[in-house]
Amino acid sequence: MSGGFGSGVKSELYATKTVQYQREYAHRPVCNLFMLELVPKTAKRILDIGCCMGGAGRTLKQRQTCEVWGVEISPELARIAAQHYEKVIVGDIEDDSVWQQLPKGYFDCVICGEVLEHLIAPDRVLKRLHEVTIPDCTLVLSVPHVGHASVIRKILRGDFDYEPTGILDESHLRFFSRKNLWRLLMESGWLVSHSIAGIVPSELPDDLKDALLGMVGPCSNFASGQQIEVNYRNLKEMHEFAAKWCAQHFGTGW
Repeated sequence: MSGGFGSGVKSELYATKTVQYQREYAHRPVCNLFMLELVPKTAKRILDIGCCMGGAGRTLKQRQTCEVWGVEISPELARIAAQHYEKVIVGDIEDDSVWQQLPKGYFDCVICGEVLEHLIAPDRVLKRLHEVTIPDCTLVLSVPHVGHASVIRKILRGDFDYEPTGILDESHLRFFSRKNLWRLLMESGWLVSHSIAGIVPSELPDDLKDALLGMVGPCSNFASGQQIEVNYRNLKEMHEFAAKWCAQHFGTGW
């Protein structure tokens, strides 16, 4: 298809988001440093999906010698990011027209920060990444964690109202816990090799922070994964394969 289902609605929604991002991040382009720590320092050709104003690419270029491409649905944000990137493709990552502009078998690292939750079919995007990456590519991503205390509190009150920003952002179409995120990645040919839990709000007392992390999970899940060939038939085989792969490559089980 030449245009993803709902692309027009997405464009209208992100026009509002563009104004918000430009206002909030005018002097400090949004960039998640937790996630960038998972980007290999040896990466030379990086694809940043949902690159916003280019904060990730600018930070990476200061840290290492690399070429960075971006994909951004907002033309206004893409123009800002283009000042720091080799190329920025304007469009919805679920549209064929975007994939037609990406070189095959080219990238050795893909960044997907706070993107999967906005997609209609995130599994299709994850699988299609294999077309534009090299065999040993690293995928680095983050998603909001639906088990966060703020969401659980709403559900216990019989509430599930969407909000302008945050975990229940009005533009979020998908919701993830760590378990179903890992399953999605594995089934799409990406094995999680590292995982970091986002930190709960800093203003909370330490004992409450620990309790919240233990009981209902972090604000976000960050993960990096290596490209693999999917050769398991069910969840049991998936876990056995993951444990064996991690032991072989990292010396530890999964």
